Amino acid sequence: MPMIRLLANNAFDPEATERLGAAFDQAWQVLEAAGSRLADEARADVTREMLAKTVILLGKSGEQDVSRLVHGALALLEANSRSAIEPDRLAAGNDHRGSGGALLRV
Repeated sequence: MPMIRLLANNAFDPEATERLGAAFDQAWQVLEAAGSRLADEARADVTREMLAKTVILLGKSGEQDVSRLVHGALALLEANSRSAIEPDRLAAGNDHRGSGGALLRV
């Protein structure tokens, strides 16, 4: 499991390690329950590693609330996966911004 391996390389106290592990597990469960393509067998290993790194990054930034870790990690994962999937659209200048400047879901 990537979370355990990645946590071993970082200095977190036992409580923080438990929170980060719980956030990772909950976020992964959300992806699976939603039937996300990111949780497909072909993508699962890469997604789990990206998810683990994202949870750790948020933990390093000081976030301690498991729910915020889950939601933040999923939001960043979604944003990163959308960018990776659609570089041709972004490069063409079609970044899917609405009139308010917010990115629209594709």
